[in-house]
Amino acid sequence: MYTLITTLLTMYGIARPVLGALDPTSMQQRLSAGAPILGTYKDDSGVLASWMTSLSDNTTLVSLNIPGTHDTCAWNYTGLLPEVYNTQSSPIFDQLNGGIRFLDLRIGANDGKVMLYHADALLSDTAQIVDVLYGLYYFLDAHPSETIIASIKVDHGVESDPTLQQLLYDQFTTSPTNDYWVQGEDLVTLGAARHKIVLFRRYNLIPSLSPIGIPVAQGWTDNAADFVIRDNADLSVFVEDLYEIDNSTQPMSTIIKTKFDAFTTHLDDANLSANKTQLFVSFASGSGMGGGTEVFPKGLAVGNSTANVTGVNGLARPWLVQHKGNRFGVVLFDFFDSEPGLVEAVLGIPPVTSANSTASTATSSGNATGTATGISGSQSAKYSSSSISTLSRLPWLQLLPPVAIPFMF
Repeated sequence: MYTLITTLLTMYGIARPVLGALDPTSMQQRLSAGAPILGTYKDDSGVLASWMTSLSDNTTLVSLNIPGTHDTCAWNYTGLLPEVYNTQSSPIFDQLNGGIRFLDLRIGANDGKVMLYHADALLSDTAQIVDVLYGLYYFLDAHPSETIIASIKVDHGVESDPTLQQLLYDQFTTSPTNDYWVQGEDLVTLGAARHKIVLFRRYNLIPSLSPIGIPVAQGWTDNAADFVIRDNADLSVFVEDLYEIDNSTQPMSTIIKTKFDAFTTHLDDANLSANKTQLFVSFASGSGMGGGTEVFPKGLAVGNSTANVTGVNGLARPWLVQHKGNRFGVVLFDFFDSEPGLVEAVLGIPPVTSANSTASTATSSGNATGTATGISGSQSAKYSSSSISTLSRLPWLQLLPPVAIPFMF
């Protein structure tokens, strides 16, 4: 049966797998409600949309260089002080198609619902966290070679809210959505995480719930350039999260350099570590006060061309290119797409142009092509996206029950 399906997949060259047990009507409702955060999904057959395809299943997640976004959902906030709260310029679907694989999701309880926040700023009146998670499921169904690490943190209200906790826990552990989550508390191999989400849990579970995800809430040090969480034999998480730089008497360029130095020092530490179980997470994001002027997230990331000041992103890209082949770990940016080639620099691949990155809002034009040379060293290509194409557009297949199609990819 598997051989037959693989043959048919190759013949049809389709790029979205069967949605499985998730109800298509419910999926569309979720995507519609989540559109203010998710954006509109576009089928993408480019290198960045499926960059994990070229990596061996035996690759450990801790060894990968993984591009991420800080405060992922804060891209179109129009409320009070948008210059303070907006940290991105693209919705989640565009981020994922652009190679981002670590998402920083901030949430809070609101009138019985769990909504998306940046601090206490409500980012959408309609999009709930479950809508966003369904968007991730949708992307993974379209790109089953990939895995996503989802950091979830309670920014608004109290993390012990039982409604909030149970709603999330049901997504992680209850059918049918539990199939999309890596169970347990450890970072696994890429093969075990493909087509799944790894939970990076920045909140403490209430006592009635069994552990799941990488627990990093305890020990997370606020506004620190270097700290370690869960320092034991199983997994250590080393973090750089210096996000507020106060050099009020110094110019903007000094604020940016202070952040950039903390960021690159941590990246150097990630490369020097001989312990394969250590996960490094480095934030290039932040804000500050310099020369009597507030440096907002976009200013820190992008700089000020009028004043001839280069932002952290502009400094980071050539630095990353210069250090190609090094292990960086997870690297999170604000306004990641403001600096062309930034994601590719993290991955250690040549810049992707429109000629080798194809996106469409209708049907996909093919499978992901290209080899992501330099991604976490020289991993051999053991995973072919040509054998993981979609079945859902074959009319006859819609008549078969899900159990007739074993998901063996």
